[in-house]
Amino acid sequence: MIKLLGITFIIFSCVAISRIKIKAAVSSLASLRLLIGELKEMADSISFYKKPLPEIIASLKDREDDIFFKKVFLHSESEKTIPKAWENALIQDDLLPENAKKALNALGRNIGNNDANQETENIHFCISELENILVETNTSAQKNTKMLKSLGVLSGILIVILFI
Repeated sequence: MIKLLGITFIIFSCVAISRIKIKAAVSSLASLRLLIGELKEMADSISFYKKPLPEIIASLKDREDDIFFKKVFLHSESEKTIPKAWENALIQDDLLPENAKKALNALGRNIGNNDANQETENIHFCISELENILVETNTSAQKNTKMLKSLGVLSGILIVILFI
């Protein structure tokens, strides 16, 4: 009876670990989708409403599901420039893929230093890069999800066989 309970616990643990990895990939995709939407809203606020950048960041950080712009806003209170606050927020973000961070870092270095038209062009260029990254990440996440599900069960069975 104890062996059966141990076997069940080992298999369940391996499956749970694989589910955690899958959930991390899904949350990364959701974070990337949210950020693309917020960047589109940011570009609209710059081009149509002519809002200043600190005001745009302050309005974006008030959303419940936003994480990135809350970090930018918090760092902008202590930093003197928005590009430095943007960079610090990217360093702390652990949900975004590395290639998305590189695209956002390129945008962040120039943000607030150009006129409104150039800012919106830079943001739209970054959005197109992020959408390409989203497609790549989504494709790899679908492949990895199937693999991780199987790998969790198989690794649990392997551990059980090794212990028996």
